[in-house]
Amino acid sequence: MKFIFRLSVLCILFCSRLLAQDNIVIPKTDPSLCFTENKGQWDSRILYRSKFSGGTLYMEPTGLTYAFFDKKQRASIHMGGLGSTKDAKLKAHCIKLEFLGCNSNFINQHDDEGVFYENFYQGSDRSKWRSHVNNYHKVWYKNIYDNIDYEAITSIKGIKYNFYVKPNANPELIKLKYSGAKKIRLVKNELMIITSIDSIVEKAPYAYQNIKGKIVEVPCRYALKDNTVSFEFPEGYDKNYELVIDPILVFAAQSGSLADNFGMTATYDNNGNLYTGGTVFDNGYPTSVGAYDITFSGPPAFGNTDVVVTKFNATGTTLLFSTYLGGSGSEIVTSLIVDQNNNLFLYGATGSANFPTTAGAYDNSFNGGNYLFFMFNGTEFSNGTDIFVSKFNPTGTTLMGSTYVGGSDNDGVNYTNAVITYTVAYSGTVTPGGPTSTQPCVPTGG
Repeated sequence: MKFIFRLSVLCILFCSRLLAQDNIVIPKTDPSLCFTENKGQWDSRILYRSKFSGGTLYMEPTGLTYAFFDKKQRASIHMGGLGSTKDAKLKAHCIKLEFLGCNSNFINQHDDEGVFYENFYQGSDRSKWRSHVNNYHKVWYKNIYDNIDYEAITSIKGIKYNFYVKPNANPELIKLKYSGAKKIRLVKNELMIITSIDSIVEKAPYAYQNIKGKIVEVPCRYALKDNTVSFEFPEGYDKNYELVIDPILVFAAQSGSLADNFGMTATYDNNGNLYTGGTVFDNGYPTSVGAYDITFSGPPAFGNTDVVVTKFNATGTTLLFSTYLGGSGSEIVTSLIVDQNNNLFLYGATGSANFPTTAGAYDNSFNGGNYLFFMFNGTEFSNGTDIFVSKFNPTGTTLMGSTYVGGSDNDGVNYTNAVITYTVAYSGTVTPGGPTSTQPCVPTGG
């Protein structure tokens, strides 16, 4: 069956919205921090990913990786602030925590499932696309050391972890080695892990035991040697009962919104549910520790922007799902619209040669154009732009159609206020009903 609709959009790349949607209120709700399961959409070394304000935590089989970026600098670049040029560099820093001597055969479990799910359509390799990826607020590494379990927990307040030392187990086995930090030090029994971007503070550890139904606090302190952290119990404890070690992590400078998202457009479906569309900055999975720069000239090293579409319920109080769409370059979504069957269409611009397209699409190839860098937005298109049009089912779990539309120059990036009209015929075909902003775009198909 062929769905045909006409879109009228303002061709101002970063300000476009449907003319009929002026009164849409974009929800301000942020989900709490969570651990997103890796179901094959990321590097195989990643078990879970957690996005926090100004960075990302990657949970791996032998430890954790923290990737920070300077979120104030990123916001300044996005808003056209100082350094918003094609040579702008975003400061970033990676540190790793290794569970020294941990068991390789630990049991990985998750619990406390989140209320929303995520869909990932990133890159042209369809085998990597994943839908209905669940989020969790608790992850277990069971028997990470002999008879010792590790638990990571997220909430709106942040990330914390616990070690559960079973009766007669040895807590001296727990050794946490940090690499990539500028400095690590102990201050009043608080652990300070300092980077070029932020400081992680592990508050003085609280340890306790449940002895015959009574909570008994156990004096506990950090020990630090050669950037390796362990726990000491100066007054001992009752080894016949489980011991819980309960530190709290604090990211000193990273507060505010949980992700680096910039809203661009919005719409609603026939049931009143709300969609927001925008870009999300991903600093990527780092391959080395220490300070580094994310450059905005040439191919992105660890960072780029993808499209993110988020669906809320009709009152804007519950996040239902988020869907990520994009390739290895940058993308911008400029318009959303829903058809009579509640399928969602996205219109925007892409700079990726591997943007997700579907079989039978109007154009599966990226034509690109000239280098573009938008000072007021901090978004780079290294190889120019093509228009993209994509279609999702109402749950965001199926990419029903996706295509490039473009000629030999940049498309979908016009500073004029001219209203451009397109006809999208979806049996995998997109037909422009008006000009793109650049060189000829082949107006055939149907």
